Order: sequence, then structure tokens, then C-alpha cells
Amino acid sequence: MVPAQGYRLCRLVVRCVNPLQVVGVYAHVEHMIGSAPRVPEILDRMDLAHRSLEAGQPAGEDGPSHGLGSMPEGLMQRDIHGIQVHGVTLDGHTRCAHWHSQLDIVAIKMRCCQTYYACSACHQAEADHPVEVWPRSEFDAKALLCGACGEELTIAQYLQCGAVCPTCQASFNPGCQHHHHLYFDT
Repeated sequence: MVPAQGYRLCRLVVRCVNPLQVVGVYAHVEHMIGSAPRVPEILDRMDLAHRSLEAGQPAGEDGPSHGLGSMPEGLMQRDIHGIQVHGVTLDGHTRCAHWHSQLDIVAIKMRCCQTYYACSACHQAEADHPVEVWPRSEFDAKALLCGACGEELTIAQYLQCGAVCPTCQASFNPGCQHHHHLYFDT
């Protein structure tokens, strides 16, 4: 059973989103309240869902939410733990319109432009150049940002951390390992 506070938050989400997408957002918020009743995190997710819809992006959690060839609205820069992160519809933990599950809290500094982005699709949407893969010889570079605590990890630390921040123990998305080839010479 969702607590009364949860129902109030869900009603707020219903007012924010397109009626065709209410069911998915309602179910997500209800799940978050049942598993992790942190009101600030829930409000942050509602804000992300609202901004995603304003930018024409779906609010789902099944991976990239738009065709990578399009130029989505909602490009932004956000100060996250004192570091500028670029992306499409960013929240305060580095989640973006493309990847925004509770575990998607890592931003990567792109080797090509030395700029933090939430993901490669965000880089593709904003940058005028392709992503450059980090060579193994530079795996000691600090190039990953934990969106939970703000710790900058070296590439080697990140690849060896088992999808858990070594500083704050926040869980990262283990599915990101399927995309390492986009960023690292693995």
C-alpha cells in the first residue's frame, strides 16, 4: 500500500505529464515510494519526467528514449557537485533523457573535448564532433563523476568498481558495461 504522501505525489505527477504517459510515471513513482521513500529524490524524478515531456521525450526507463539521429530539445548544462555536466534534460544526479533509472548516476568526461556528459547520446546531441575513445594508456585519468557523491573516478577505478561507487557505495547501472566500448579501449 502506498502511503498517503505517495498518493499526493502521484497526483502531482499526473498533472505534469501527458495523459497518454500517466500510467508509466505513476507506476514508477509508486514503486520508488514503496522501495525508497526519499521525498527529494521523488521530486527530482517528477521534475525530470516533466522536463522530458516538455522537450518531447518519453518518460520511460527502457534505455534511450529517442532516435540518436535527432537533435532533441532540452540541451543543458548543470552544476553537479561543483562540476559542469552537459546533457539532455539532466537531473541533479547526472540522469538524462536517454538514461534515467535510479542507477544511472555516472557522467563521463569525453576524451575528445574534456567535457562531462551524461551519456554518448547527449554528447552526440550537443557536440559537433564524434566521441573519442579513451586509450588504455590513459585509464589513470579522472573521467567519471559519481552523481551521488561527486567523486571523480579514474577510468581504471570505474572499470574495477563492480558498479558501486568506491567512495559512497552508491550503486551504478551494471548494464553500462555493455556500452564501455563507446568510451574506453576495452
